[in-house]
Amino acid sequence: GLLSTEAVTTIPLGHHTPLAYRGHFFEFADGEQVSPAWELRQGQEARVFVTTGGGLTRYDTGDRVRVTGHMGQVPCLE
Repeated sequence: GLLSTEAVTTIPLGHHTPLAYRGHFFEFADGEQVSPAWELRQGQEARVFVTTGGGLTRYDTGDRVRVTGHMGQVPCLE
C-alpha cells in the first residue's frame, strides 16, 4: 500500500491496492484539473492531495499515482 506520515492512501488487498477512502478525503490533480476519487479513470495518472480529520487541508503529498482499475466504485492505485 501507499503510506506516508500524513495519510494511509491505499490498502493492499491481494493483488489490488484500493484507495483508503474511509480515512481521509482525497483529491487528484492531473495537470490543472483537480478531481475527486470517484471521477478517476483507469490508466489516469495524477498527484495526490489529502484532507485529513487531523487538520491538514488539501495537502500535496508529492505522490504520483496511476489508476490500475476499480474494486466496485473504489479506484485501485499504484
